[in-house]
Amino acid sequence: MKGPKPQDTITRFESKFIRCDGCWNWQGTMHKNGYPLFDIKTNGHWHKVWAHRFAYNLYKAPLQPCDTVDHLCFNPRCVNPSHLDAVPSGENSRRSPRTLVGMNVRKTHCPQGHSYAEFGYLDNGHRKCRICVRARNRKADARRRALRKVNNPQ
Repeated sequence: MKGPKPQDTITRFESKFIRCDGCWNWQGTMHKNGYPLFDIKTNGHWHKVWAHRFAYNLYKAPLQPCDTVDHLCFNPRCVNPSHLDAVPSGENSRRSPRTLVGMNVRKTHCPQGHSYAEFGYLDNGHRKCRICVRARNRKADARRRALRKVNNPQ
C-alpha cells in the first residue's frame, strides 16, 4: 500500500476533476489508452477502477457488468454523468466517430457515389452497392468470354 488516503471516497473523487465547458475533465491517473483511472479501497485493499464507470455508478445508476459507458461528448477524460450513457459494447462502437464500425455506419453512398438507401444491400454482413456489383460482374464476364475466345479459336 502506497499510503493512507485520508479523504472519503466521494470527496477524493470530486477533487480529481475540473469542470470545463460542460465536461468534467479528469486530472488524476490516466491509463495509456486515454481513459481515467481512480483508486478505491474495498475489503482493505486498493485497486483501480475506470473513473467514468465510477462516476456513472455514483451519480446515475448501477452499471451491469456487460454495460459499456459511452462518452456522448467524445471526450474520454470526461466524467460528467450527463455526458455518459450505459450501452452495449456494439452500440458504443457504432456511435463512435473513431471506430471503423462507426465510420461505416455513417456512410450513405458507395465510393462511386451511389446511394446505399436506394441501391444498397447486405451480403454476409457487408454492405454492397447493386450498381457497382453489376458493373464488376459485367467486366468479369467480358474477361471470361475474351479468355474463352483466346483458348478456343474457331
